[in-house]
Amino acid sequence: MSQLLKQVFDPAFFHEQGEEMLDILTRHLKEVPERPRVFTPVDPDEEYSFWRAHWDHPDASFGTLVNLLIERSIHLHHPHYIGHQVSPAAPTAALGGFLSDFLNNGMGIYEMGAPASVIESIIIEWVSEKVGYGSQRGGFLTSGGSLANLTGLLVARTAKRRPDRKPAGILVSAESHYSVDRSVRILDMIPIPVPVTATLRMDPTRLEESYLAAEREGIQVIGLVGNACTTATGTYDDLPALADFCEKNDLWFHIDGAHGAAVIFTEKYRHLVNGLERADSLCMDFHKMLMIPALCTALVFKRPLDSYRTYIQDAQYLFENSGEEWFNVAKRSVECTKYMMSVKIFLLRQQFGDQVFEEFVRTLYDLGHQLAAMVKEEPHLQLGQEAQSNIICFRFVEPGMDDLELDRLNQDIRKALIQQGNFYIVQTKIRSRQFLRCTVMNPFTSTDDLTVLLHEVVRIGRQLTTSSISISKS
Repeated sequence: MSQLLKQVFDPAFFHEQGEEMLDILTRHLKEVPERPRVFTPVDPDEEYSFWRAHWDHPDASFGTLVNLLIERSIHLHHPHYIGHQVSPAAPTAALGGFLSDFLNNGMGIYEMGAPASVIESIIIEWVSEKVGYGSQRGGFLTSGGSLANLTGLLVARTAKRRPDRKPAGILVSAESHYSVDRSVRILDMIPIPVPVTATLRMDPTRLEESYLAAEREGIQVIGLVGNACTTATGTYDDLPALADFCEKNDLWFHIDGAHGAAVIFTEKYRHLVNGLERADSLCMDFHKMLMIPALCTALVFKRPLDSYRTYIQDAQYLFENSGEEWFNVAKRSVECTKYMMSVKIFLLRQQFGDQVFEEFVRTLYDLGHQLAAMVKEEPHLQLGQEAQSNIICFRFVEPGMDDLELDRLNQDIRKALIQQGNFYIVQTKIRSRQFLRCTVMNPFTSTDDLTVLLHEVVRIGRQLTTSSISISKS
């Protein structure tokens, strides 16, 4: 072995770098709540030039590079991060990720990752019990909700599509995540839109209409995707009503629970997913509402054998026996070299128990409801949708301004907030109108933080409105 390779794998060198990184991350975790900025926005070309210079001149120390990566990244552990649906990683879970990376057991087959394979099976049994399926091994962990939705719908196609070669279709809500529409099209099926109610739920009274219209067009409707909850507004579909329709028409019922299915761990909000246990398949992201570093998604099936019906092929160098080998996950998953994501969940749960998930979800949903109540109290703000989750949408309103003017104004408010860097929120459209969108993801976020955010939105809104009026008068 060369001297260079010896240094790469040298235990003492590894210990030195590991200790330095752990010290830096510990300091970051301690200090980030007190920092004024969530992140510093930088133009993409400028960011490229910065890192290109480091790439071309690799002379910075390991510690310097780690610090730069942290400083120039968005800080999810900051209480003013109220943006996209990505959880601040629990340190214990992050250490589980470090262990998984180091061991690097591509655990698609049991021999290449025995502990992780078995632990993953136990986690699926645990999730299945929480859902209401009972204790069974009907599912696996996979890399994100998009892949989970794709796989769930692939199983649906295998299970329900008739051999007459009619084009197959899936009933989907206009409010579904784009990965659902994308997955349906990838699988050479047709997304069949179902109108939503005034509260942005899939309208059960319009299902028959959409179903029959598709059948008249020669489409074999094989399934339906429900939302628990929607990405844009955090709205839960009426799952029992959707399940009734699926059972009546022999359709596969898949639930995209990437964000909101995590309420299965709570008593207070569990009612939001009544009917979840009637789904044929569902997905739930651990990296959204359960503190696990991305990506980590559970895909579970009501009937365990369903997940074995999709990838039937000859790969004898991997699998000695055909049949339902629960311990060889690659038989059912898209992934063959599979990341040991179960380790992150396992270590966090073993250290803190099921209660840590209950408290995390309940805390964030409580904060979401409090934010919605605060928005209602402010005359210059309009709530986009009644709160069901920790996703809250609202906009600044000014009497005399039309919808297009308000759309531009709220876009400008967000731009101003982002440029300041003191808060990070995003935006969405509700009924074609522009709204500010907050997802409360951090348990360190307080009602005081939310009060400051709303005051800042109103301050910027009034300032921009005053400036606009002054310019128009001049």
